[in-house]
Amino acid sequence: MGHELLFLNSAFEGPGPTFDAVIKDGRLRVIEEERLPSLDPVSVGGLIITSHVDQRWLAARKTWVEACLDGGARVVFNGHVESDFIDGLERYQPLKDRSVAAFAVTREADHPIWADYAGDELTFRKGVAGFYGRGCNPAPAGATVINRLDAGKERLPVDWEWRRPRGGRVLSHAGNDLWVTFEQTELNAELVGRIVDWMEQRS
Repeated sequence: MGHELLFLNSAFEGPGPTFDAVIKDGRLRVIEEERLPSLDPVSVGGLIITSHVDQRWLAARKTWVEACLDGGARVVFNGHVESDFIDGLERYQPLKDRSVAAFAVTREADHPIWADYAGDELTFRKGVAGFYGRGCNPAPAGATVINRLDAGKERLPVDWEWRRPRGGRVLSHAGNDLWVTFEQTELNAELVGRIVDWMEQRS
């Protein structure tokens, strides 16, 4: 049985043009929120959750999400964790320091999604810092921190990957959806391709 990769559509406008290539190639399918629970979670190999998701709705379907992960799926979450929709997640923590230096993104570990993207490319957009992230979803024990916000003693983990003890992996980005990181659409589309590549690997 194949394992589908899904984009959970939580906004009226859908995923946008940065996803055109991976959808056209059949590597990723868009599914509306209300249809998700009708799927067998074990059939899902990967799930992209946007910052627009209704987290109370998602928390009410926690059993489905965890069954998906237990089966070896990879889940990409964008945004601020506000609900316990996966065991081990903690609520978003904003930066206390709001200076430009605090928003500087520092690479902590190599990862195929962020390969070749320098810290300044993530830190600044149109010369302004803070678009990439302004806080963190605290990393669970055993998670690999990929990028931190270099805020003195805070050093908050804005991006991390967690290999769950029960199976599956969770990738967290505590900011806007990753595919709006860059000003150039082609770079955002490249980033989407890397996300799908990572999900295809499974655990």
